[in-house]
Amino acid sequence: MSNPAFNLIGLTQLRNDSRFVGIDGSGMAVAVIDTGLDGTHSLLNSNYVAGRDFVYGDNDPEDIDGHGTHVAGTVGAADPRYGVAPDVKLIGLKVFGNNGGGARSTDIQAALQWVIDNKELYNIVAVNMSLAAGFYTSVSEAAGDIIIDEVRRLEELGVVVVSATGNSFKNNEYQNMAAPAIFSTLAVGAVWQDGINRNIRWGSGGIDYTTGADRVTSFSQRLDAPNKIFAPGAMITSTVPGNRLDAMGGTSMASPVVAGAVALMQEAAMQFGGRFLTSSEVVQIMRSTADIIFDGDDEDDNVENTSTNYPRLNIYNAVQEVQRLFQDIAPNGDPNGTIQGAYIGPILDGTTTINSILGSIGIDGGSVQVGDKDVDIIRFEMR
Repeated sequence: MSNPAFNLIGLTQLRNDSRFVGIDGSGMAVAVIDTGLDGTHSLLNSNYVAGRDFVYGDNDPEDIDGHGTHVAGTVGAADPRYGVAPDVKLIGLKVFGNNGGGARSTDIQAALQWVIDNKELYNIVAVNMSLAAGFYTSVSEAAGDIIIDEVRRLEELGVVVVSATGNSFKNNEYQNMAAPAIFSTLAVGAVWQDGINRNIRWGSGGIDYTTGADRVTSFSQRLDAPNKIFAPGAMITSTVPGNRLDAMGGTSMASPVVAGAVALMQEAAMQFGGRFLTSSEVVQIMRSTADIIFDGDDEDDNVENTSTNYPRLNIYNAVQEVQRLFQDIAPNGDPNGTIQGAYIGPILDGTTTINSILGSIGIDGGSVQVGDKDVDIIRFEMR
């Protein structure tokens, strides 16, 4: 089965390119702050590694509502037809009650602090928050939000905080986005993945009379901001409790597409450069390699479109740029080819028994003649 969302963002191309075989989120983890996560789902259980319920105070993020499980499946369902990063590790942090009602800011704050405390243990590279409230046009308007400090601390640690921009554009038809998206590392709006739907009416009042790939959904809040990116958010098929699949639409569904893409970019950075990208590098690469969409060229809805260009994720372009970044650095920053010629051993993550690694490490050339089997650099990462 072909996934139209993955075709649209270049993920299918990425997977079919021999240069990037195996880039699937392996070794990375994404924390999903939401209604919970059904770690027993057959497409999630192999990737689910940890959870915490901040509402009821235990380590079982039981998902009665289903929203968080759907979001988690888009990030990293083990079936590549549904998961952007099918080998990523998933963490479920529950901040909504069993009725799916509003989350307390203190619980969201506690969940973000949990990520800070456990970032190294699980190698968390991204947080997804598919939750939204309000209408903001600048970060300063949300300066009093209690979770800003945790978001900034995570960014300093290299964790990319990805949030949905909100679904209440109808009757608020000016450039705006919700919090926490307005101050997150990346704020994600939703486009249609294809054109098979007609006369879709949303709870907020938006109507999409006809649909088409890259049309901005009528519900999606949108703002021309330095952290803004669009991704497919309707209608996205993913995991739900009861070992089932279901299709949903919302900026909530677009945000985990981007969170999964961050895991792929960071895995590529480790593979090609031996280090993680900073949060700002992720944003710069993702936005500069994005495809450009125009809000108002072919949208067929009942809202006042903004007639503005926005970037839409292209993960194939982004990963190619990550590769180029380190190839460009290597000639000047690696004078005797040590990094380019290094042997990359298996990740020591405790899941497999590592046998002896044999091989020549490093390449010497020019005036540096030390021997054809000398060791230039050895780096161990214990996880």
